[in-house]
Amino acid sequence: MKQLLIIGFTAEQFTNSVALAGMAPGPIATNTATLIGYETAGMIGATVSTIGIVLPSLFIIVIIASFFYRMDQNKQVRSIYYGLKPVVTGLIAYAAIHFGFEGKAGILFTWKNVIIAVMAAGVFVAVLKYKMYPLTAIFLSALIGIALFS
Repeated sequence: MKQLLIIGFTAEQFTNSVALAGMAPGPIATNTATLIGYETAGMIGATVSTIGIVLPSLFIIVIIASFFYRMDQNKQVRSIYYGLKPVVTGLIAYAAIHFGFEGKAGILFTWKNVIIAVMAAGVFVAVLKYKMYPLTAIFLSALIGIALFS
């Protein structure tokens, strides 16, 4: 029996919802919450889940921003910003790897995973070095995924 991650969702359905929400413009967490809210409770669920994920963050950001606005010229605060950049990058990379191989412990090097890694590196280079528009990279990646994994 498949494990239910959220009421009415299996892990695979949740992963597919997050992937679909990630293709839409905007923050992935908000898009995912809206999509899952809509799928579970219709328009009211989408509205409530969107408000529920946006408002707490908004309040926290306003409070923190007002504090850091006053501390922006402080040399120690600027040093903290520079120190946090690699940590945040590492945490995002860890989350991407962990999420990408969820439920497949021990199976890291398959031909599909190698292709995915090469595609990710290619998109990274195309967007960073050649200034490819991210939406174009997403569209091309989707076409390659359809061609290779269908």
